[in-house]
Amino acid sequence: MSTRPDSLRAWGAAGLWAVVVWTLGSDGFSADDTSRILGPLIALLFPDLSENDSATLLWMARKAAHAIEYAVMALLTLRALRLSAPLPGAPSALATLALVGALATADELRQGVSCTRTGAGSDVVLDFCGALLGLAGVRALPKRLRARSFPTSASER
Repeated sequence: MSTRPDSLRAWGAAGLWAVVVWTLGSDGFSADDTSRILGPLIALLFPDLSENDSATLLWMARKAAHAIEYAVMALLTLRALRLSAPLPGAPSALATLALVGALATADELRQGVSCTRTGAGSDVVLDFCGALLGLAGVRALPKRLRARSFPTSASER
C-alpha cells in the first residue's frame, strides 16, 4: 500500500465523506427534521403542489440523497483504492462496493436502533445502487480522463 501524499489525500477525502454520510444518517437528519427545511423549500418552489404531492416530492428528495451520497462515496473510495494499491478495474470496483456496502449496512443498522430513524434494507439496496451508478459514471468517462482520475497502475499516475 502506498503512502504517497496523493494516496493519503484520497483516503482523507474518502474518510471525510464517510463522516458526512454517517452524520446525515444520524438522528439530527431524520425525516421530521429535514422536512422542516425541505418542506418550506418545496412549498416555495412549487406553491400549487398538493400536500400529498409535496410529501411525495420530499420522500423522493430524501431517497435521491441516498443514491447521491453513496455515488460520491464510491467515487472517492475507488480513487483512494487505485492510488494506494492499484488493482485492475473489476477487483477495485468489487472492493469499492464491499467497503461502501459495509458503510451502508452499518448506517442502516444504527438507524434501526434509533428512536427517530428507521433502518431499512431497501435503503441499503438504494445506497448500493447509488454506488453502482457512481462506478458506471467512471466507466463512462473518456479513457484519458479516467486513467488520470482513477489510475490502475503506477505508470498511469
